[in-house]
Amino acid sequence: GRLGQRQRWIETLAFPIPLIGRALKWNLLARWTDALRLGVGAGLDLPAAFALAADAVRSPALAKDGEHLIAAMQRGLPLEQIGGTRLLPPTVLAVLSLASTRNDLPGSLETLSTMFQQQAEVRIMLIPTTLTPILIVIIALMVMFAILAMFAPMISLIQAISGPHRW
Repeated sequence: GRLGQRQRWIETLAFPIPLIGRALKWNLLARWTDALRLGVGAGLDLPAAFALAADAVRSPALAKDGEHLIAAMQRGLPLEQIGGTRLLPPTVLAVLSLASTRNDLPGSLETLSTMFQQQAEVRIMLIPTTLTPILIVIIALMVMFAILAMFAPMISLIQAISGPHRW
């Protein structure tokens, strides 16, 4: 629907932006891992929990990653050997693999979700500290341009009045 289309635009246009895109990506991964934790905690098997988590966050990229993981698991591949995910970092698959062997998947997913949320918050806190000096420089350049634009006609008028000097 509309939410999925909006999320596709965000993933396409905003994720490549260096400071903002990383914060959005980490936040999306935090929500996905939290939804995955809820699904696993409710007793769903991992493929069904992948589908539920992708549906919960409405991310087309995570939905494709989830489908890729489900297909690889159905072929019998272990989680740590699955590659080629677009948005999911390899650490997620490593944590899922390790936690499933230790029977601590919900706890590990909660830790992963908290980690991603903290990374998103750190990125969000960096935005004002990075953006403020950039905006000050841009405003200074605009003021300088405005001052030059005001004095340019006066300089050309002075040059026209004084004309070429013939001694």
